[in-house]
Amino acid sequence: MTVHAMSRGNGNGNGNGKSSSSKGAAIRTAPLAAKRQEPNPAYNSSSNGYGGKDWFSRVSTEARVLSGGDWGRFLATLAVAGAVAGTLLDGIHSKDGLQIYDTLPLVIGGLKTSWAVPPLLAAFYVVLGSLAPLADAAVGGDGDEATLQVRERSADPAWIAASAGALAAELQLSAYAYATGMPFSAIFVMLGAVTVANWAVFDRTRQGIALAALCALGAPAAEIVLLQLVPLWHYPRADILGGAFVSWVPWCYAFYTPFLTNLARHLWSRTHSGLA
Repeated sequence: MTVHAMSRGNGNGNGNGKSSSSKGAAIRTAPLAAKRQEPNPAYNSSSNGYGGKDWFSRVSTEARVLSGGDWGRFLATLAVAGAVAGTLLDGIHSKDGLQIYDTLPLVIGGLKTSWAVPPLLAAFYVVLGSLAPLADAAVGGDGDEATLQVRERSADPAWIAASAGALAAELQLSAYAYATGMPFSAIFVMLGAVTVANWAVFDRTRQGIALAALCALGAPAAEIVLLQLVPLWHYPRADILGGAFVSWVPWCYAFYTPFLTNLARHLWSRTHSGLA
């Protein structure tokens, strides 16, 4: 009787022990599981946004993300990209004489530029690039389906390279049309069509349209004011504003926008996550 009782006691004891051990393990692993399931507040590619939160809540979440990022490193990286990649891309037009640099000219191999170009394009990249995360936040970030999709694609360096290649091809196309004497009206229509196609492939966001329009209008305006103050370059075949500007160049600025904003999204996500 005693042996059977002890045997039953041990059995119950072992059962209770296993149950307690399982409960303890569950308690210990619960915080880890919760941590693994916690969404990334910056770029949550595993879900379609912020669930049932309204627009104001999504914008508030995005604002907190923006305030927590390393803006200094983000803007510095944009500036370097503008000074290097921007200057090389600008050389596609200058090699065919669209613009002639009059102040501080610099020739490196086939690149015709000016010492003033790298800092100017660094500033251009910083201004337009910094607007990308702000504009995304204004529409609710990942809560906006088009923004979520373009953010996910922009995380891929190959996508950024493809966008840069499209930009270089458009600049080359416009330079070739200029060099071969195509009428400016025909160049204008052609570049308008390829700009819309570029937006459809590499952006598709409403803020992308707004930023492209801002760039197409603001950049030429800033350029004209700058050239009135300091004659850094001129356009030999300028056809508008009293011979100060070329009518189809605003399309080039608009075409530039998807590449630069996607690059900014890529750099922002890396800077925020500490991967850059």
